[in-house]
Amino acid sequence: MSSNVFVEEKEYGTIRISDEVIKTIARRVADNVEGVYSLTGSLSEGMNEKIGRKKMIKGVKAKIEDNKTIISLNIKINHGHKIPKVSYEIQERVKSSIENMTNLTVDSVDIYIQGINFNEASEL
Repeated sequence: MSSNVFVEEKEYGTIRISDEVIKTIARRVADNVEGVYSLTGSLSEGMNEKIGRKKMIKGVKAKIEDNKTIISLNIKINHGHKIPKVSYEIQERVKSSIENMTNLTVDSVDIYIQGINFNEASEL
């Protein structure tokens, strides 16, 4: 079961956002950054999904406490792209998107480069 994060309490009730929503935002944003080939899941994510524990959003982890968020992304990058440039672009876009959509504070977006795709070499 997903944990929920308290966002805001108003006179009409409480707003809670699932950590799965945060992971979905991060994944969609990262997938659209030029140079990203894919987000890759960890071995434990794959095993948990195979044994039916939980449908995972591969390649993304979100830790949410006290309306602060730490995002971790496992990325496979296309050959020919500058890893620091692509990583910074992911960090900037993910942080901005999550903060704008949820009013949460994103403390960090950690990028783990897991591989390079040589099949679709970019022409730079």
